[in-house]
Amino acid sequence: MRTLKLNVLRIIFLISVMMPLITFSKTFTVINTNGTGLGSLNEKIDSANIVSGADTIHFNIGTNKLSQTIPLSSSFPDITDPVLIDGFSQTGTSARGILFNGTNSLSNAFVFRSGSDKSEIRGFSFYNFTGYVISVSNSDSIKIKGNYFGDVLGGKLNIGGAIHLSNSEGSLIGGSATSDK
Repeated sequence: MRTLKLNVLRIIFLISVMMPLITFSKTFTVINTNGTGLGSLNEKIDSANIVSGADTIHFNIGTNKLSQTIPLSSSFPDITDPVLIDGFSQTGTSARGILFNGTNSLSNAFVFRSGSDKSEIRGFSFYNFTGYVISVSNSDSIKIKGNYFGDVLGGKLNIGGAIHLSNSEGSLIGGSATSDK
């Protein structure tokens, strides 16, 4: 009986020690192309930063190709927690995914900061940006796959810079699969 009580106490102790280490993940869905507000990518990044653990952001913004273009007038919030931002989750996207228009005035669209290790961004096209579209700073093992930098519709390459990595180890740009390039 004494052994049973000791084992129960050990289990309770282990649970109390391990509980803070357990992380939760959640899937957030972008439902519009608005720059901010409910259902926007901006809001979903904020939410993913708050929820501890590796989250996923999916898209459901309409099947019309023009409705899959997101014009940006400001950068998204810095990404500070692991997240998969998956443009290929949008129904009806082409191999080039969802389009982001920097409106010739925007520098960084996505900034991965410390704490966002092992994040991934895939399935997007970027055009009309004046600086780096994706910036990674003090974050490791970021995957940047299946993205296109330049004006897909008009054939013009209007990008100030595509990707900037600083103090980032083990990050991957592209990959061996056709959809990763």
